[in-house]
Amino acid sequence: MPRLPVISPALRAAVVFGISGVGFVGANLVFARVMTPADYAIVSLVIALVQIAMPLGPLGLDTLVARRAIEPQKALLGRAMATSAATGGVAALVAAFFYHLDPALVLLILASSVAGGANLVASAVYQGRRRFGPALALSQSQNGVLAAAAILVALVAVRDPKLPCTVYAIGYFVSAGAGWWLLLRHRREVRRESLGASELLSLAGVTAATLVLIQLERLVIPRRLSLEDLALYGVLAAVAGSPYRVLQQGVGYTLLPRLRGAGSLEERRRLVRREARNGGAVTLLASAGIWLLASPLVARLLAGKYTLTDSLLLAAILAGVAKVASAFATAAATALCTESELAHLRHLAWLSLAASAGACWYGARWGVEGVICGAAIGWTGLALAGAALAAPHFRARTTVM
Repeated sequence: MPRLPVISPALRAAVVFGISGVGFVGANLVFARVMTPADYAIVSLVIALVQIAMPLGPLGLDTLVARRAIEPQKALLGRAMATSAATGGVAALVAAFFYHLDPALVLLILASSVAGGANLVASAVYQGRRRFGPALALSQSQNGVLAAAAILVALVAVRDPKLPCTVYAIGYFVSAGAGWWLLLRHRREVRRESLGASELLSLAGVTAATLVLIQLERLVIPRRLSLEDLALYGVLAAVAGSPYRVLQQGVGYTLLPRLRGAGSLEERRRLVRREARNGGAVTLLASAGIWLLASPLVARLLAGKYTLTDSLLLAAILAGVAKVASAFATAAATALCTESELAHLRHLAWLSLAASAGACWYGARWGVEGVICGAAIGWTGLALAGAALAAPHFRARTTVM
């Protein structure tokens, strides 16, 4: 009996991310429809700050856990929560003094960051074991929570940004509590593993640069343009940016542990060729769909409240393709590079971010499109840096550190 073709794990993960992303897209469209642009922009800004502080919170511990397949320990949970409290505190200070957000929202950012960091490390334990089902269930549960928050906002008369942000924070606590309860309940007795400070620092640096790049437009727009422009970008990101973010997450999530587990040089090459071929095809289809459908979809669903021009869509497509390319390159580099090479990747990632931030700030004179194109410069630089450092590991046998 002929064997059925094996669907790429990266594409399977992308499907899960995509289904989860429907909740994110739907929630943003509901917020955009029922809230004022200013209130929706505040919700978008809070989520952006959490989405920087929360993944940065473990300071590379999540990537190290997935890279080495480290077993869950109470010490890991304590470390994740401690470092997440520190980064969440910085995000809270930024929210209070740079963006002048309400004190209640500032506290919600801190709480979401701490619980989200713990949740991320629990997901990384499953990722390192290549149990992508529970890993994705933990990491993507928040999009379902956001959808529930949108339904609540639509049903009640309260349009205050604090309502969806409170539901968002509660979701992180529930997910992290459930994930760690299951992991610690069924953990195996293992010798406590030493965490290399140099490796951890490099992974944390790459993660931090990537996270800021992901949210860079949301951070620059309210300072250089207006809250109304931020609301417009939120709609654009939900409709035209989400497909690329889904592919970016799917590739990075599954490629790292599989490259670490590859038994030969040819297996590495075959794995990357297959994933690049599949990912490239899906990226092209997504780009065509966005170009044809995004603008009429938004016009219909939001009753003309927001307009996506051709220049906005083109900028989103260019930035999206660069994001997917960077996902392949950085996943390969993170999986295969030595500690010294990871340090080089960290430096190049921050150089890419610095160039991108400057380009975004300058590009704002051309509106939202200019900011998006500035962010695309950073993704392109990160893709080139990761590819350059990973390339030697596909040309000759190298030792994975």
